[in-house]
Amino acid sequence: MFLVALAHGVRKFQWLQIEIVVNHEKSTKHVVPHILWLISGFSKKIFEEWSDSKKPVLPIYRKLIARGLKIWVYSGDTDGGVSVLSTRYSLSSLGLPITRTWRPWYHQKQVSGWFQEYEGLTFATFRGAGHAVPIFKPSDSLAFFSAFLLGEPLPSER
Repeated sequence: MFLVALAHGVRKFQWLQIEIVVNHEKSTKHVVPHILWLISGFSKKIFEEWSDSKKPVLPIYRKLIARGLKIWVYSGDTDGGVSVLSTRYSLSSLGLPITRTWRPWYHQKQVSGWFQEYEGLTFATFRGAGHAVPIFKPSDSLAFFSAFLLGEPLPSER
């Protein structure tokens, strides 16, 4: 059931048995839509019984770090699919001690993003990049991967 509550009435549509409620609150400058997703029985079944997912990589990270390998994880800060926040939450679940807190990294005298170092792992963001970071920021990506391959830290000074 798809339910849209508008200022001038209510319309109902069938769509994947997901209920969506939209309220439009009038403002002096614009109309602000608020969306509330209510999961129906069908949708709830999908979320609870979905079995076609890939295995998580966090256990692999643990094993590689335990064997002394350095891991660099990166994310575009405008990535709508895998957000920086969700990656940070995932990495924090590893329980790795932070060795150096958040600070900017630079390429061509510009801030390319931010990074934080953990014991055995570095997480970096790319400023203004989406999901396919090398397509959005090719020069920054080359500098990032070059530093990784050469065993050098990310440049943290202009």
